[in-house]
Amino acid sequence: MVSLQVVVFLLSVSEVISQCPPSSGIYLMHNGICYTNNGSFFTDGSIRPTPLECGLLGATLNGGQWIGPNGVVPCDSGNNQNVQCTTGSSGASLRVFINPPSFLGADGDGQYMCCLPTDCSDPNTNIIFVNIFSFAEIESFTVADLPSDMTVYPQEYKQNCTKIGFRRYDISMSIGSTALANYTNCDDSSNNCGGTVLSGPVENTIRYTVDITWDGMTVSSGSISQSTTGDQMYQCRLADHPDSNYIRIRNVTIKVPATAPSSLTEVSKTATTITVSWTALDSSDADGYVVNVTSDTDTVQTVQVEGSSNNTITLNGLRAVTTYSITVRAYQQLLGPASSTISVFTHCQQQGIYLGNNGNCYTNGSYFWDSSVNAANEAISCVLPGTSLTTGQWVRVADPDDPVDCNSNSASDPFRCTNVTSPNATINLYLAPNQGLPAAQEGWYKCCLPTDCSDPNTNIIFANIFRFAEIESFTITDLPSDMTVYPQEYKLNCTKIGYYQYGISMSIGSTALASYTNCDDRSSTCPGTELVSSSYTVRYTVDITWDGMNVSSGSISQSTTGDQMYQCRLADHPDGYHIRIRNVTIKVPATAPSSLTEVSKTATTITVSWTAFDSSDADGYVVNVTSDTDTVQIVQVEGSSNNAITLNGLRGGTTYNITVRAYQQLLGPASTISVQTLPVINSINWTLVSSITQLNNTQYHIDCLTTTDVNPSTNVYWLVNGVMKSNSMYTSIDVLTYNNTLLVYPDPLGVSVNVTCIAMIGGVNYSQSVILHAPSNPPNNVRGFILNANSIKVNWTTSSETNGYVIEYTTGGVTRNVVSTSKGEIVLTDLSPMSGTYTISVYSYIDLPSVNSTVTVLRFDVPSPVTSLSVSNVSTTSITVNWTIPSSDNYCGLPGATLNGGQWIGPNGVVPCDGGNNQNVQCTTGSAANLSVFINPPSFLGADGDGQYMCCLPTSCSTPGTNIITATIFRFVEIESFTVADLPSDMTVYPQEYKLNCIKIGHIRYGISMSIGSTALASYTNCDYPSNNCPGTELSGAVANTVRYTVNITWDGMTVSSGSVSQSTTGDQMYQCRVADDPGANEIRIRNIIIKVPATPPSSLTEINKTTTTITVSWTALNSSDADGYVVNVTSDTDTVQTVQVEGSSIYLRHNGNCYTNNGSFFTDGSVRPTPLECGLPGATLNGGEWIGPNGTVPCDGTNNQNVQCTTGSGASLTVHINPANGYLGAPGDGQYMCCLPTSCSTPGTNIITATIFRFVEIESFTVADLPSDMTIYPQEYKLNCTKIGFHEYVISMSIDDTTLTNYPGSFCDDNSNTCSGTVLNGLVENTVSYTVTITWDGMTVSSGSISQSITGDQMYQCRLADHPDANAIRIRNVTIKVPETAPSSLTEVSKTATTITVSWTALDSSDADGYVVNVTSDTDTVQTVQVEGSSNNTITLNGLKQLTTYNITVRAYQQLLGPLFIQSIGH
Repeated sequence: MVSLQVVVFLLSVSEVISQCPPSSGIYLMHNGICYTNNGSFFTDGSIRPTPLECGLLGATLNGGQWIGPNGVVPCDSGNNQNVQCTTGSSGASLRVFINPPSFLGADGDGQYMCCLPTDCSDPNTNIIFVNIFSFAEIESFTVADLPSDMTVYPQEYKQNCTKIGFRRYDISMSIGSTALANYTNCDDSSNNCGGTVLSGPVENTIRYTVDITWDGMTVSSGSISQSTTGDQMYQCRLADHPDSNYIRIRNVTIKVPATAPSSLTEVSKTATTITVSWTALDSSDADGYVVNVTSDTDTVQTVQVEGSSNNTITLNGLRAVTTYSITVRAYQQLLGPASSTISVFTHCQQQGIYLGNNGNCYTNGSYFWDSSVNAANEAISCVLPGTSLTTGQWVRVADPDDPVDCNSNSASDPFRCTNVTSPNATINLYLAPNQGLPAAQEGWYKCCLPTDCSDPNTNIIFANIFRFAEIESFTITDLPSDMTVYPQEYKLNCTKIGYYQYGISMSIGSTALASYTNCDDRSSTCPGTELVSSSYTVRYTVDITWDGMNVSSGSISQSTTGDQMYQCRLADHPDGYHIRIRNVTIKVPATAPSSLTEVSKTATTITVSWTAFDSSDADGYVVNVTSDTDTVQIVQVEGSSNNAITLNGLRGGTTYNITVRAYQQLLGPASTISVQTLPVINSINWTLVSSITQLNNTQYHIDCLTTTDVNPSTNVYWLVNGVMKSNSMYTSIDVLTYNNTLLVYPDPLGVSVNVTCIAMIGGVNYSQSVILHAPSNPPNNVRGFILNANSIKVNWTTSSETNGYVIEYTTGGVTRNVVSTSKGEIVLTDLSPMSGTYTISVYSYIDLPSVNSTVTVLRFDVPSPVTSLSVSNVSTTSITVNWTIPSSDNYCGLPGATLNGGQWIGPNGVVPCDGGNNQNVQCTTGSAANLSVFINPPSFLGADGDGQYMCCLPTSCSTPGTNIITATIFRFVEIESFTVADLPSDMTVYPQEYKLNCIKIGHIRYGISMSIGSTALASYTNCDYPSNNCPGTELSGAVANTVRYTVNITWDGMTVSSGSVSQSTTGDQMYQCRVADDPGANEIRIRNIIIKVPATPPSSLTEINKTTTTITVSWTALNSSDADGYVVNVTSDTDTVQTVQVEGSSIYLRHNGNCYTNNGSFFTDGSVRPTPLECGLPGATLNGGEWIGPNGTVPCDGTNNQNVQCTTGSGASLTVHINPANGYLGAPGDGQYMCCLPTSCSTPGTNIITATIFRFVEIESFTVADLPSDMTIYPQEYKLNCTKIGFHEYVISMSIDDTTLTNYPGSFCDDNSNTCSGTVLNGLVENTVSYTVTITWDGMTVSSGSISQSITGDQMYQCRLADHPDANAIRIRNVTIKVPETAPSSLTEVSKTATTITVSWTALDSSDADGYVVNVTSDTDTVQTVQVEGSSNNTITLNGLKQLTTYNITVRAYQQLLGPLFIQSIGH
């Protein structure tokens, strides 16, 4: 752009043309460039190698010539000052040049004239002028940017002096003897004097500029100033350096008026205009004028009047009653000096009669103290603008037939007056000199204009002229318009005027509210407010408070009823010649509205009415509603006839006190009644709708009766043990009531069910609750007795807390029946004998059945009857009874085979089938191939017969291929099995947990233990099955008294632990279960089990190779007998990278089977009610460890902190949970918790892990994603991700400043139906949903979809989350993106070639930039975009450009995003 401006400027001077030579006219040509205008410049050096040709196309040379400052240039091979001429080859053409090695002589320096085709004496010849010079020359010296708007002041413009030629010189510009700029020893090769380099036809074209400010008296440039009057003459001086062979001087003059316009005069005025005039200057001395109008120190208007002869102006738009200062200046190219200032006072008003006095305006009814109007210059002016006075007059109102005689005065007519006929009719009234105002003559006067007062069409205004002191006004101010504000406050204002010594008071009735005596306005002895000092006008104010019964001001009060009449009393002091009294009345209802009555009511409204007042007694009413001592609402009812109102927005079931007062200017007394709104929830009850025998499937109806003011589909919901449920079942009972129903079932955890019905209306929640109680424990001491072949009796110990019992009995896994009873026993009948084992479960219930039961197992086997019953050996004292033992149902069989030597073999050998026995075991043969073994009562198994038996069919056991089955027949007790359960399949979970299960069968009394080595992990003695006094689990097995004992084992790599018992071990782990009958320990049973564990770690772990993303390692493999595999754990710092493994020294959290090793996990308060959150440190011992929450330490002594309590576990383990009986997490307990193990948090080096326990909803994270790494792509895009967890109903938004970027439909989000379309994530916390906003940044505006927000600098975004509908928890997270606030400055071209440009800029601090992006465009096309990394790198060379092309280059700083740009255009 700069080069283009320069070229245009040079064309205007030299007229360089593209067509060369031109088609017509005389011209100059040099170096292939043509010049058609006069005044071109050429250095003598430029015409040494290349002549300057002067031509005229189409003509024939006929004596043409060149003439220079020293005369004619010879064309005959001579020279003049070394300048010589040659003729061209054709047409009219002459060339001048300087023959090398000569230079231009001193007398040849200057202007040359070329004349063609004839010599210069021919008046019809064609002439063109040129300047040929040595060394340096001033090409031009001009004034630029002279102001066209003369109203802008001070005035600014520029002096431009353009130098050409020799590169070394001195240059200055000055006014008079004052140098405004002075540069010496300038050298254009280094541009050391700071001129602007121009691209001109003459070498070394440099422009020097001086900025000038003119304030009407002084010319200034920077710190240099020079006072001057009239025209301003500036000089530019140029001299080659160092010899000053040539000194060039150019002058330029700016026309400035030397004198100000004279005789500035007010011509006329109105209330809003002033017309002024002045003596015009000659046209040679002025081009026009500037009129300036000020008021005080403020400029009101400045007007430019063009033309030297225009010497009058009307100034419009002024304010009435205002003094204006007016000046006028003449101007030519600049403004001249200002005239003398005149002051003009505008009229009071544009039309209509008014009064004036001492420069002030007064309206009808104004007061004038006789002492202030006792001279002609203090007269009261009566003015009627725009009219001419005819017969106007002043008249005393008390004596209308005797008007004031303006020309004489007397005791009965003490006034004189003067008048103005036009353009504004005026009569000025004043007391004659030395003439006092008699008492009889004070009072009201009227002025009539323009005719006398007898004319019915005249204009009249009144004035009160008084002696001593007078009350100018007594008024009430600030009376309340809003009658709902109570008590009411207002002011009494009594304004005194006149004599400066007086006493003044204000009162109601006989009570003085304010009283001041001996007041003297000269020294302000009384606390009035001075309004006009000249007339001693002072206002006194009393602040009044009205509470409905008492008027009070400060400590003074007066009870009053009805209208309030106030009085102001004024008396001059000390003589009290005149006592002035004024009264004012405030309208106040005298009585309260009667018959205030309740008309109707709902849960949220009350309608009341009262007896209306007449319009003369009331303007309206104020209804006030209170609850307890709190004001609920105050309503103003306008109009005396409006005597009923419906009060909305009330709370259900609440008693309100309602008062009503009438009002006029103030409130009157009150009437009051009390009314209770209808309840929002009338009642809540539960009903059992299915049999209690359905146990966990038992159904209950909860019925909640709510008012019809509440929408049951949207504003009624339920809480069941703190879990929100929607309301979907409701019916209308009547016009006032809905029945809302919820179906509930017993809680799976066996706790009581607390059901709360919540109805929301007007933003207020109402609730009632009902509890369905569940037993704390199942029945105790449940026993069963077989009564007969089809009946069993079951009994138990009853409890006073229960209402009854449910008995469930099954066999073979099939439910036979479920019955209930309220007693402590029941007989189960119609059973099926020989059908196996019955499992009988007994549950207790209150309202709900218990989840757990006490179980008894009975084997219901009825034996076959005996046969061959006989009696023998009867005597007097004895009898022998004999019978045949029935065949047993216990046998070994082989269907389809025939017995051929089959046998039973026990631990003591073959069991005889011939009537003998082996250890009391004997055998009988059955039909087909079956053999039965039994022990004949009353014998028992011998000790040597205890053990494994083998049945072989159909042949003996020694026969190859016979069929064999084994069984164990044992005495007392036996271990049915000893196993390991739940061994981990995922070896990356650490420490490892599993179970030992030892199942005991047989005798009901025993002792049992499990151990590793010599360490007992569990040991129970004197166990008795019927009382279940040992903590085994009863199983329904084929053998009586089957009980399983379980030990939970934790293995941390060094130690086996179970509860508080631990044993260090290495390698395989061998466990033992031992069972013995009690008390004799006749049989001791032992089972062992081994768990395979590598005894040593793999050796020689070595790095083999690695890349940027991989590492390969190896180790020495173990034998297959010593290892099944390996676990490789990779960590970085303290973070596990590829395998989640809890090492022996790492603190962890565990919840619901999941382990957490990092800080910052989230847990809802509901999730830590049923399941505690455990904090553990394997291998450590608790020594003062603690949990600390946002409300302080969590107690472990049974108390709680915000319902959070702590319990200690084995080792170094602490759990926190919320006790269900105490509800949910308290608000101050919401936030971050810190677990410290094994010592307290204050102990240095303790292990710490943090977690957040929250109520309702929480923001899990708020992050910025996809920020650009390539800063050359524009506009820039990225994402905001806000992840919400917790309660399913909520409101969520993301914003920047006050602009919301998200807009989700509906009033709230519900995760159950995903109404807000968030992305559902599979997180560890319920209802994990992520919301994303895509952002576009264009350098000025952040936008997302149709939403945009302009911003500068860092961008701070906010995510806001609140649960719905109550907003109990409002969560806010902020995230900031770093963006440079300012563009790099001073973007400058350093150098350029035909294909490159090097630019630089001022680098930003490293805190403000990470680097820069340089963008290059040509026209509208992007040529290249380059990213420069590093805030200190502030120079770049742009390659691959096109020659002779203009490029726009911008640079932006960047951090995380790009900042604003700096633009520079560079020609190339």
